[in-house]
Amino acid sequence: MRLPYNLPNVRGPLTATVMSPKTVVNLIKRAKRPLLTVGSLALKDNVGDKKSIDFAIEFANKTGIPVVAAAHTMKGFLERDFKPAALMGVADITNRIIDPDWKGLDGNGGYDVVFYLGGLYYFQTQILASIKHGATSIKAISLDRSYDPNATFSFGNLTVREWSAALDEILKLLK
Repeated sequence: MRLPYNLPNVRGPLTATVMSPKTVVNLIKRAKRPLLTVGSLALKDNVGDKKSIDFAIEFANKTGIPVVAAAHTMKGFLERDFKPAALMGVADITNRIIDPDWKGLDGNGGYDVVFYLGGLYYFQTQILASIKHGATSIKAISLDRSYDPNATFSFGNLTVREWSAALDEILKLLK
């Protein structure tokens, strides 16, 4: 059994499947309505010679997936000439995602696959648990380097170098 990054994180019988970059690309290809939520750590986390917000922008540009800027990441996006679809707190967007009556950011319906990047682990794991237990039809994917058992899919506990290589591989596979 894979150990969560935060050991007190209580696991239940349903835990995240450890994913590879190819799994991420396959999830994107199968998704009808994907969404990417980017938290504050994306401005701080180094991925190779860039920040993870730079990965998020390239990921969104290659896939066309709408981005929700959480916390103060909007400034980082705008400094990089990228305009996210919305600015909203992670808890707020997650509450909307699990609401079956919400019509999405564009009014065209809810989302079936939601990617999370740059969230504070102790907070994001609770957000992912909300989706896991409140909206079982939605796949919640953690793109962060720490294994999160409450996601549907998550990377294992990776070093920064391994995480950087995995994110680079995703971008290469998206070509």
